[in-house]
Amino acid sequence: MPKGDKVKKATWIGVAIGIVLLLVVGGLFVANRTDRPILAVTTYRECDFVEWAGSVRVVCSDGTRWTVVQDAVKPSAVPPVVLPNVDKSLPIGDSIKVRYSHYWPAAGGVNCGDFRNGVCISKLASGKRWQDYIDEAVACPKEWAFGTLILLDGKVWTCLDRGGMIRYVAGVAWVDFLTEKGSYPYGEIVTVQVIPSS
Repeated sequence: MPKGDKVKKATWIGVAIGIVLLLVVGGLFVANRTDRPILAVTTYRECDFVEWAGSVRVVCSDGTRWTVVQDAVKPSAVPPVVLPNVDKSLPIGDSIKVRYSHYWPAAGGVNCGDFRNGVCISKLASGKRWQDYIDEAVACPKEWAFGTLILLDGKVWTCLDRGGMIRYVAGVAWVDFLTEKGSYPYGEIVTVQVIPSS
C-alpha cells in the first residue's frame, strides 16, 4: 500500500474514533440533561433527593453529589433534626474544647453540698434530685442555661447543675459529669458538641 494511502486510512480511523467519542459524550449529555421538569424534592437529615424524570439526584450537605440508580432501594424518610430556639452565644452543635471532671455525690466531701449520716441529700442546682440523673447530668458554667445538651463520645448529657469551680479558665469551660467513674483524667481537655437550650 502506498504511503499516502496509509496516511489517508489512519486519518479516516481517527475521524471515525472522534465521531464515536462525540456520540458517546453527546449521549451521556442528553441522558444527564437537567432541563427536564423536577417531579419532587425530598429533604432528609443530610441530603436533598431531587427526583428528575427517570432518575434521582442527591446533593448532600458535605458537598457530595450522586445519582440513585433505578434498582437502588430508596431510603426511608428520616425526620429532619429540629433544634430548639437556642441561645446564640454558644455554638449550635459545634465542637468545642472543655475541661473534664466528674463528681459522685454519694461519696460526700466536695462531691456533695449537704452530706448527712452517709447520705447526700443535696439537690442539683436546677432543683432536681441527683439520684434521678446519674450518668445523664452535668454541672456546667453559669453562662450555659439549664437544659443545654453536651455530646461526648456519642452520649448526650444535660446541664442541670452548677459548681463553684465550674467556670471558664483561660477561655475553656469546666464541665463536671455526674457519674461514679470518670471517662477521662481530672482536668483533661476533651472535645464536645454543645446544643444550647432555648
